[in-house]
Amino acid sequence: MKSSVLSIILVIGLLLSGCGIGGYHVMIFKNRPSFTDSFKNVDNIDLVYKILLPYQKEGQINKHPLFIYIDGSGPHPLDMARQGILVHFQSVGFVAAMKQKRGVKPSGGSFKDLTYRERIQDNLDFIEFLCKNYPQIDSEHVFIMGHSEGATIAGAVAARYPKTAGLIWLSACLNEDFFESVSKNYSPRELEKIEEIRDGVNTKGRWQYYSKLWWYQRFNYKNIPELEKLTCPIMFVIGELDPEYPLLRKRYKKLVEDGKKDISLFVVPSVGHGTIASENVVSLFSKIDSWIDEIYR
Repeated sequence: MKSSVLSIILVIGLLLSGCGIGGYHVMIFKNRPSFTDSFKNVDNIDLVYKILLPYQKEGQINKHPLFIYIDGSGPHPLDMARQGILVHFQSVGFVAAMKQKRGVKPSGGSFKDLTYRERIQDNLDFIEFLCKNYPQIDSEHVFIMGHSEGATIAGAVAARYPKTAGLIWLSACLNEDFFESVSKNYSPRELEKIEEIRDGVNTKGRWQYYSKLWWYQRFNYKNIPELEKLTCPIMFVIGELDPEYPLLRKRYKKLVEDGKKDISLFVVPSVGHGTIASENVVSLFSKIDSWIDEIYR
């Protein structure tokens, strides 16, 4: 009996040691593994990530395009809702992955002091790490999706990663229009506060749910120069009821008029800001899949 138990423990140990690089193993289904692990960024901070690998025949390593998801503002964990996005792209043949932000446990670092520059660099480090350590990844074809603030980060990452095959921009106006977007929701007295933040007069401490540093970055980081650098196709996706939709539509039309090629706009009907958490998510993924097929398959 004791030998049987020890044998089972040994087999489990071998399976776990073969499925991760650093150890936060979750599960494996035959040759389609899914697990959580960590990597060190350029500042030597451990960041936790989730990765799902497509089906592989035993003994074979096939190359698959890489799908990276970048979430929006806030200290989000690697929860099941976001993992569902990875599951979809894994099911259609991608290596699908996302990482936690600095300061979101068990990742190291500080969330309250997190800058846009750090978020951008962390995602570039993440892509480089994945391409180096997972032979299943076709590093020549990396697709990047960002939601809300994550779209801003995704655009900057895509502009800096030369092998980006496509950018999917979800539920966000361009930062150039962010002040106009939020100013509709505040009184004249409150607007004085956020104008001070926008102009860098006062960026210490917190205002409402976020740090003043976050607000300052959101108002002042410019998306258009990043998008102009991109040579890969861009797909803008936004809910019909999202308050930022009119601003994004206006910018999209201007980009087209200015000669920007390979861009498209998909409006999800009867949905607000939460495009990826709506009942229309199946049709949304179908639309994205078709777009990817046109430019890659």
